Amino acid sequence: TKLINLIDHQNKQKLFLFVFLATWFIVNLIQSAFTGLVHDEAYYWMYSRDLAWGYFDHPPMLALLIRAGYSLFPGDLGVRLFTTLLGTLTLLVVFNMLATPGRSLWLYLALVCSVILIQSHVGGFLGIPAIPVVFFSAVFLLLYKKYLGEDSVLLAFLLAVIGACMLYSKYHGVLILFFTFFANVRIARRASFWLIPVLIFLFMLPHLFW
Repeated sequence: TKLINLIDHQNKQKLFLFVFLATWFIVNLIQSAFTGLVHDEAYYWMYSRDLAWGYFDHPPMLALLIRAGYSLFPGDLGVRLFTTLLGTLTLLVVFNMLATPGRSLWLYLALVCSVILIQSHVGGFLGIPAIPVVFFSAVFLLLYKKYLGEDSVLLAFLLAVIGACMLYSKYHGVLILFFTFFANVRIARRASFWLIPVLIFLFMLPHLFW
């Protein structure tokens, strides 16, 4: 009976989380469509008009996201479409990363709703580089958590892909890579680990040549 009640409770939490994130996403879509661009967003939109492997002071990920969204919905909504989506997905990834048997969905959502930075940036609707870099950082840490428990070439490859996406989003992503490694230098004993820096370097070559 306790097991059935636990499963039923978990299913209710999943349903509520889905409803919350869907509502969050829809509200931010509405804000995206009816709120004028701030000057930074207009600046990045200009980048998206001429796709390249890099720009004066930013890597190209945000420009690519804006270009993709704008091709679907010309206007403010298109500029913010994919950052709005990534912002919502970040909340889901972080919840899964922090999940424990005694987790409290309600506490997590209360914290999310109480932090203005999360509302306006990480889980918000602005078309700024912070959103993709935080999303890819969250995915990177979630994969890294799995990699710690499983020495897998596939996980190492995925970590390299996501690590490169972090750097293509914002140069600050290097801090996540640096401190993640130095928090556990013994991970370098794994042969598969060395795929990560090598592949990240190879993935970044187009930007480096640029």
